Amino acid sequence: MKNKKIKSFFGGILLAVASVYAQNPPEITSLIMEGLLPEPQTLVSFPKQMGIHPNEINGFYLKGKAEIPFGLSYFTDKSQVKESKGSILLELTRKVTNVEGYELNVTKDGVKLKARTQKGLFYGMMTLEQMAKYADELNAEIPACQMKDAPNSTYRALHIDLKHHIDKKEYMYQILDKMASYKLNAAIVEFEDKIKYDSYPQIGAPQAWSIDEWKDWCEYAYKLHIEISPLIQGIGHADFILKHEEMKTLRENPKSDWVCCPSNEDYYRVQFGLYEDAIRATPHGKYLHVGGDEVGTLGICPLCKKRGLNALELQMD
Repeated sequence: MKNKKIKSFFGGILLAVASVYAQNPPEITSLIMEGLLPEPQTLVSFPKQMGIHPNEINGFYLKGKAEIPFGLSYFTDKSQVKESKGSILLELTRKVTNVEGYELNVTKDGVKLKARTQKGLFYGMMTLEQMAKYADELNAEIPACQMKDAPNSTYRALHIDLKHHIDKKEYMYQILDKMASYKLNAAIVEFEDKIKYDSYPQIGAPQAWSIDEWKDWCEYAYKLHIEISPLIQGIGHADFILKHEEMKTLRENPKSDWVCCPSNEDYYRVQFGLYEDAIRATPHGKYLHVGGDEVGTLGICPLCKKRGLNALELQMD
């Protein structure tokens, strides 16, 4: 799945289609194929063959242990049917070697989608949904084609930074839907004070989500094959901790709420309490991001000076 620029259908382009079920003009087929994100590894288009209009697709035909993927946004009204013209065949097969890869074949008679795993079927359906949406907008058919696709990277993540605000819950779920449509499979969430921490409730902002609310969001992500890992800033970027009166004794510089003292054992009690809460809020995550950047004032407090370590040694320790 290669990266490429997003193609836009806007800008005053007017395209006419003589009939819903007529073969696409070449320019419409090009718009649909070039709009795929990410670009498939291999794609063979058949411009002289008829494709299938989205309205002609009547449901899913499952082979083996294949399941209709969770999280579809276009084919939500389609259910399981017997194999017939216009059906989408979903098949699990070991002939597809990559565990996230898929093979997609579109003809006038229907769609065949094969993958090694349910995750591969999901990614293939995300590609098909993109094509169907573009075709629907253009009142055109999904072009006849064959493609084989697999990711170049096993970890495809976004950094979601909640330092300054958190969006409405509906939008946070929509972020996951959009990530899934582009086959992203991970997010690193910089929570700051947007968790209602059980260990230190005073740190959570008024609009913070509870641990259970974050668990629900992460479970939804997991169904979309997205893994959530927490980022809780450590040592530096600590104003969300150190601005509170009862936490001021943890400061490296009494006049600044930016850096924690790495020689104060009480700091680790607080930091690890936040880590544990964040880990509970993000089930299925494999990683904990501990921050650690922008700590230029380390080594100035009496506790640190007493240890005789320089700033880098203090941070690494």
